[in-house]
Amino acid sequence: MLIVLVVCICYLINNAIIASFLKNAAYAKGYDDNCHAWAVSFWLGLPGWIYVVSLPDLVQRKNQEAIINLLSKGNVEVNKDELPDL
Repeated sequence: MLIVLVVCICYLINNAIIASFLKNAAYAKGYDDNCHAWAVSFWLGLPGWIYVVSLPDLVQRKNQEAIINLLSKGNVEVNKDELPDL
């Protein structure tokens, strides 16, 4: 019985550590606390990890939209100040 308890505690600790890394990955992709990346990763385990990893990158999408808007203006010359921070 003690071995089962130790294995469960180790599983929960590992799951919490992985969930914190995935929460940071979700923040880097442009999501905030409303995404609940930590809770999804912790409670669902592997399916939650796959879900958080497969979230689209909002920062990259925002930068691409800004570049498309600048190019659609028809200006061939683009100032460095108008480009998004990468």
